[in-house]
Amino acid sequence: MLADSDYCTYFLIAVMQSWGVDVAFEQHGARKTDFRRSRPIGTRDHWMTWSKPSRPAWMSREAYEAFPDCLEVRGKILVTTLTPQEASKNELGALFAERWPVEVDLRNLKTTLGMEVLKCKTAEMCEKEKKSRYSESQILGILKQGDSGVPVPDLCREHGMSSATYYKWRAKYGGMDASLPGKSRQGLDPPGMYNFWY
Repeated sequence: MLADSDYCTYFLIAVMQSWGVDVAFEQHGARKTDFRRSRPIGTRDHWMTWSKPSRPAWMSREAYEAFPDCLEVRGKILVTTLTPQEASKNELGALFAERWPVEVDLRNLKTTLGMEVLKCKTAEMCEKEKKSRYSESQILGILKQGDSGVPVPDLCREHGMSSATYYKWRAKYGGMDASLPGKSRQGLDPPGMYNFWY
């Protein structure tokens, strides 16, 4: 599991370990680690023992007691449960760097689908709102059907949309090839833009 520092908590790491899932998280800035008590593996790479923190207010006493009293984790800036034999420090740094373009691509997808902010108030309606969105490939497929002669009212009825939506798509995507969506970012990112050293 690869994630930012907000996920680097004792309890989440313990749960992931109990499920047999290794993690690689950025060290949370609020955590103070005395590296004089850690076991060095290499430069800026240590084995650390984390003691179980106090019980959070939201956690039941039974759940808290089920967690181990301590965890063995590795790292300094990155925190992981992987051993040096499973992943070197440089390999972990390269892996963590991959997280940034993934986040950017997900943001682009949400923008394209008009899903930056869902307007519904309940979880059930938000699910319906998400399912009502169309990907670029789906939109281009619908427009292709229209170009082949399928009447617009039939298209709208089949895909559950209004004619105004169809013509809005046509104005925006008319003439685009179905193979283009998803390729717009290629060649835009300079080499080494996401290289981070840990």
